[in-house]
Amino acid sequence: MQRSSGPRKTVNRSDSIYRQLSGYAIAAVVAVLSALALTEQSEAKIVYTPVTVQLSKYSLDVNNDGITDFTLQLQGSFKHDEGCHSWNISAYLSDVATKGNGVVSDGDGLAADLGRGEEIGPSQKFTSQQEMAYVWQEYIFYMGRPCHLYKGEEGNWLNVTNGYLGLAFKIKGKTHYGWARLSVQSSDGFDDVHMEATLTGYAYETILGMSIKAGQTKGSDGEDFSASSFMTSPVADASQPASLGALAMGTRGLSIWRKESVGATP
Repeated sequence: MQRSSGPRKTVNRSDSIYRQLSGYAIAAVVAVLSALALTEQSEAKIVYTPVTVQLSKYSLDVNNDGITDFTLQLQGSFKHDEGCHSWNISAYLSDVATKGNGVVSDGDGLAADLGRGEEIGPSQKFTSQQEMAYVWQEYIFYMGRPCHLYKGEEGNWLNVTNGYLGLAFKIKGKTHYGWARLSVQSSDGFDDVHMEATLTGYAYETILGMSIKAGQTKGSDGEDFSASSFMTSPVADASQPASLGALAMGTRGLSIWRKESVGATP
């Protein structure tokens, strides 16, 4: 058979291989970035501390590092002014935030009473305003007897059961979010102003800047990280470099790579 003497068509295999490798590299970068995002989300941990504290003055250390983040205090007062023949009694619940910290605001600058499941995070407005609940009565006396009674109440925490105080506080200068659960009961009967407040737990998100929901005690992976739990971070096994082929397969490839890495021996 006679062969053609014309010029042969050549294939630039180097360009083809280059394009294939470029595709692998792009897919690898996308897979790695996705894995990093998933890893950060899965490592989100919430530390929950259950307590039962009848408040008078309480130093709230949200992350239990020995530094007071907020002071919750319940005060009562009595004042008798003989010059005006008046008698004033009051009960007052307040939170005092350490500088740089704050609580979720109700929009009017007062501490909001949040419902379970409400988000606490960077999209909320925070305030350092101290007032949570305030009840008062004032009597004006005439001839030794009270002839006028003035009374009032302020704040969002009057007669609240299992309300949530949204918290923003600093850990080593970085903002974290959390909550504190309280119940408050008040009364203002004649000649009787009374208030009781109980702290029943608090929690915070360990990932800086990440939101938490009021009442949430578990991280995004469903694991419960209570303060009584022993929190450990597993020591990573020595891993082998991932191949472009495995990374280009996305999360399935990463799974294969992890299995191969665990099974590898140094």
